[in-house]
Amino acid sequence: MEEKLEYRLTYLTETLEEMKREMVRIRTILSNSRKTHYTNQEVMELLQITSATLKKWRDNKIIGYSAVGNSYFYTEKDIENFFKNNHKKSTYEIEKEK
Repeated sequence: MEEKLEYRLTYLTETLEEMKREMVRIRTILSNSRKTHYTNQEVMELLQITSATLKKWRDNKIIGYSAVGNSYFYTEKDIENFFKNNHKKSTYEIEKEK
């Protein structure tokens, strides 16, 4: 039982660290770019998703955007809000808050 718990904690810790590294990578890309808006293609590459997924997120109001004709643009704030609104707390975070 203790081994299972230790394994789960190790897995969660590694997963959290991986997520932190990914967030740092994305923040670095965003901060180094000095762009005010990102295209569909840039957001798809940044988040490593398909155009269908990005469209579904727009349609379901999961990510903010601006539309100009048939083109869609995303601000850094749109992307940051996406992460904030879709963050799921880990068991570790929940326990830490208690």
